[in-house]
Amino acid sequence: MPAHLPQRALARLVPGALVACLLAACASAPTQPTRWSIAGGVRAATAAGKLPPSLQLRVTAASWINGTGFLYSLDYKAAQAIEVYAQNQWIDRPPVLIEDLMTRAYAQAPPLPQPARAAGEPRSLALSLRVVEFVQHYASATESEARVVAVATLSASNPPQVRSAMFRVQVPARTADAAGGAQAFSDASDQLIEQVFIWAAAP
Repeated sequence: MPAHLPQRALARLVPGALVACLLAACASAPTQPTRWSIAGGVRAATAAGKLPPSLQLRVTAASWINGTGFLYSLDYKAAQAIEVYAQNQWIDRPPVLIEDLMTRAYAQAPPLPQPARAAGEPRSLALSLRVVEFVQHYASATESEARVVAVATLSASNPPQVRSAMFRVQVPARTADAAGGAQAFSDASDQLIEQVFIWAAAP
């Protein structure tokens, strides 16, 4: 700024320069991504009412989906090519979100009466879920679906017993974007947990 400017002119210029600097800073600031969660539904809570008490729940995921990135695939362009939304992500890792839904649904279910057992070590039950796919798939530029695939394992002691099964759920998104995908993932997760709970409660 020239040194010979009068004080009055300098006073008029400084606020304007300050505003210009603030506007430039705001324009250059990175845009914060939108963070999504998955809401619980009535399906999982209803199915949880048939589960035995003291069931241990645990959810893990394959390494490539064990992050907060919101994954999608443009199947109509390049099938199996997984991309990440630039301005959308999950508030936590998908296995954490699903385990939270399972735990809350199980905690809200009324306790199921259990038959009397002979004296001895109590039976321990553990239900683990490994998520192997959590991706929004696009069949076209205007049509997509949330796809969730997981392997459930039910382990029991006294007597020891282990069984497992794979579950796959696909729910169409109402809109072909991350917002529609997030809603579809909420519905898909609720359906998946419902199916897993019904399977685990079966004899």
